Amino acid sequence: GGHLGYESVDEITLHTPLVLPEHGAVHLQLTVGAPDASGARSVHVHSRDEDAAEGEGWSDAAWVRNASGVLRPSGEHVGTTEGGEPAGSWPPANAVPVRVEGLYERMAEAGVDYGPAFQALHTVWRLGDEIYAEVRLPAGGDADAARFGLHPVLLDGALQALSAAQSPEAAPDSGDPAIRMPFAWAGMHLWATGATTLRVRISPA
Repeated sequence: GGHLGYESVDEITLHTPLVLPEHGAVHLQLTVGAPDASGARSVHVHSRDEDAAEGEGWSDAAWVRNASGVLRPSGEHVGTTEGGEPAGSWPPANAVPVRVEGLYERMAEAGVDYGPAFQALHTVWRLGDEIYAEVRLPAGGDADAARFGLHPVLLDGALQALSAAQSPEAAPDSGDPAIRMPFAWAGMHLWATGATTLRVRISPA
């Protein structure tokens, strides 16, 4: 989107996880549609295993749709709020610390095993229905920060705060699942690049 002057993501939905094989490679395809009457463009991400080579027996069915969304022209920050840190102290006064120790072990027991490179969640607090957190790139990850608009490890770490704020005793098959994974977003805009740490505020909609 940034290459075309479309720096706001009006919406994006994850359809199918991108599975990386132990050996070999995966082909990726990113397509951006022509502007519609409002100036928005559709965007789609597809993948296929490299073994699904074109030729006999190959068809478009070999491509798997991983994500789709809508881009908005720059300046049209649909659904976003003003950038910058929350006003006042950090963390907010009266925020209650949430235990982070053992989080990744609990998540692994629930079936989601994060390797060391994706264990970025540092601290978490709760204040009413709001969640506050700090995420940091693990040791050695700072050198990669400039390669991304937002480092994927930081983005994932921010989302992990949802799971950390759940009750540590919550079981995967209980009515209050231990792991929550968002699959759709709206009104996203990148305010800064090259970050190695983030302050995160999550509020219920």
